[in-house]
Amino acid sequence: MFGLAFLMKQPGALFIVFGVLYLVQHRWHRLFQRNTVMELAVFTLGSVLPFVLTCLILLRAGVIHQFVFWTFDYGRQYGSEQKLSDGIQNFLDMAPVVIGPSFFFWIMAGLGITSPLWSREASRQTGFLGSFTICSFLAVVPGFYFREHYFVFLLPVVSLLVGVAIECTTRILQQTQSGRAFQYVPIIVLALSSGYSLLGQRAVLFELSPNAACRDTYGADPFVEAQVLGKYLEHQMSKDATLAVLGSEPELYFYSHRHSATGYIYMYGLLEQQKFAFSMQQQMIQEVEASHPEFLVYVDVPTSWMARTDSPEELSLRRWVMEFVSQNYEPTGIIDLLGDETQYVWADAAATYTPRSPYVVRVYRRKAAVSSQG
Repeated sequence: MFGLAFLMKQPGALFIVFGVLYLVQHRWHRLFQRNTVMELAVFTLGSVLPFVLTCLILLRAGVIHQFVFWTFDYGRQYGSEQKLSDGIQNFLDMAPVVIGPSFFFWIMAGLGITSPLWSREASRQTGFLGSFTICSFLAVVPGFYFREHYFVFLLPVVSLLVGVAIECTTRILQQTQSGRAFQYVPIIVLALSSGYSLLGQRAVLFELSPNAACRDTYGADPFVEAQVLGKYLEHQMSKDATLAVLGSEPELYFYSHRHSATGYIYMYGLLEQQKFAFSMQQQMIQEVEASHPEFLVYVDVPTSWMARTDSPEELSLRRWVMEFVSQNYEPTGIIDLLGDETQYVWADAAATYTPRSPYVVRVYRRKAAVSSQG
């Protein structure tokens, strides 16, 4: 499981570090004995086994070079884009967003991390609690992006620390005659904290429909519309045809049950300020042009590109999109995201429809003449 954590997301390697630290701490007095060395060796082997097996499978499939590029070469570039000052600002901006709905849980977790200072029971687990907390936080740090979902790394240890805080305060109150009258206060505080968190998020958790909750969470990102478009493409496309999605909405391949015309299923990496961006663009263009996808979806939504409009690379890519589409494709659908509602326009009407919002998804079908030539 530790190895799968790393395989799922590379900063998960910090949990492997935590595992090693835990074993070393508990075997410190017999660290170099045979049994301890064997335990560490088995743990290390188990941690690297999922990665090794994955590499062997990818090697057999003939795509190990692509795997190394995306995992290590590109990964290093992506992880070094942000400056330390940017990272600090990102953290200060995002921490209140993450903490806000469950503010009291985080306060209790803070109490839990200090528990070894005032609780005899917790002091016996200082190494475990400290190393687990530090490694969990460090797993959030790489890249200095501090996006909301990165904080998922902290949830296990935060949950544990809340439990430690409740348990230790309850025991202390039980140990004194005057404190016994208040021994249930920590449990009451936990219940009230849970109620506060649920109440603050009641709209998303209990009131809104799934589609409305998605819109409330992600704004103008066309996630809801992708389900509708996916079904449309599934019915319109040949079963063995490929699809090109120019914009970072790879869920369209899943919803339409069609393969991508290119290995680049999202555009973010192509527009980042990193040395591989231009070569990645050129490879994507070559793959799309060579595969002649039956349908092409151009997601003209800023968040789908994380666009830098002053970037020469972005201007060059968008210019290619316009030229390639005009020469080889004809409009067959437009999805106009108007905030509270979405306008779907299909078939011939798409050619004359003028979008009313800056958030548009354009759908194109390959021209008949181009199809016959292909």
